[in-house]
Amino acid sequence: MPPAPQDGPWTARTLYEFQGADDGGNPSAMIMDSSGTIYGTTEYGGVFNKNCPLGCGVIFELFPVNGTWAYKVLYAFHGAPHQSPSGNLAEDASGNLYGIVGVTPYAAGDIFELSPPAGGTGPWTLSYIHLYHHNYPATNLTLAPNGTLYGDIYGDQDLDYGYIFQMTPPAQQGGAWTYTTLVDFNQAPFYAYQNPCGVVVGLQGDIYSPLSGGGYGNGSIVSVVP
Repeated sequence: MPPAPQDGPWTARTLYEFQGADDGGNPSAMIMDSSGTIYGTTEYGGVFNKNCPLGCGVIFELFPVNGTWAYKVLYAFHGAPHQSPSGNLAEDASGNLYGIVGVTPYAAGDIFELSPPAGGTGPWTLSYIHLYHHNYPATNLTLAPNGTLYGDIYGDQDLDYGYIFQMTPPAQQGGAWTYTTLVDFNQAPFYAYQNPCGVVVGLQGDIYSPLSGGGYGNGSIVSVVP
């Protein structure tokens, strides 16, 4: 918590301690909505089976209640093939959550949409909107105000330079999303740049991404203009 006097010490407080059981384990990046609810994923825990002996991972929410915090698993992956969600979540204006989960035994991943129950209570509904085939998973997703998703892939099975992509929502409810590669760092003239590790969307719709390789060897930041 921030200090009461501006220059005083900050206070650390444990909001939830994972048990590594059906509640999940090894949480990754989180987001917070306008109500103060936190959403996140865990790489392990949840459902245990032969496909993921450490657990297949979960999507969770953590929300304030009467001065304390309550924890709830929204969805638990079952493995065979989906397991181990990674990276951050993105939330749209309707409360739908978007994220990335690994697909085994293939070197691939799925982008998923997790939708809240229509009446406010009941189970959340998970659907997969794009399967990609790469050795490296997409590292994060960013949602633009118009509902378009942007993300990056660190590398692939042929070369290790990576991609920046967009996912355009369907024109009608229940339709298919459209996947487009915006920048392929495996192709000229981008050989000097490689391995994107995150994207942000600017006010004019341009995209910015840090690259861990290429350039002069110490990384770079690039912009992608529509």
